[in-house]
Amino acid sequence: MAYFSGITGYLTKENFEYIHRTAIDYVDKHPYLSPLMFMGIYVLYASLALPGVILLTILGGFIFPQPLSTLYVIVSATFGGSILFLSTRTAAGNFLNKKTSHFISKMEKAFHQNAAGCLLFLRLIPLFPCWLVTVASAVFQVKLRTFIWTTFIGITPFAFFLTQMGASIIMLLEYEGPRTVSSFLIRLHH
Repeated sequence: MAYFSGITGYLTKENFEYIHRTAIDYVDKHPYLSPLMFMGIYVLYASLALPGVILLTILGGFIFPQPLSTLYVIVSATFGGSILFLSTRTAAGNFLNKKTSHFISKMEKAFHQNAAGCLLFLRLIPLFPCWLVTVASAVFQVKLRTFIWTTFIGITPFAFFLTQMGASIIMLLEYEGPRTVSSFLIRLHH
């Protein structure tokens, strides 16, 4: 769809440089407000389970330096996920619990036996979207405390990877050599 809509025509080095320069100028002028705005938007996306959280995470790395970008993402995702967790538990927990299949019953049993282990596994190895793991945690009556610490720790590696990907876009923009995969990997190594 992106190709046919023509949006790929805007994905040029010049546009990325302009966006990055504009964002960095704003962050420099508003060092406290800009992280709060980013985190507020991220919390909104995470709490409403809106699509685009991965792109927001990459954008965080594109705009903010490491380790701040990763920290902003982890805190925001944990807070937004906690809002979704609590609202799911409050609004739909009993309804969803009554509509379970055999597979869901097996998962529920696993969660009751070792909620922390299940959540850490599902967060560290992102096989399922974060919102789905969050909703499942609420439905399976995981303790809020367990949900928060496993989410915070479990999403850290993937958040670092994605924010580092955003930072790598900056490195690509600044690179003046040949534009090949091997030359970029060599640049990353140094």
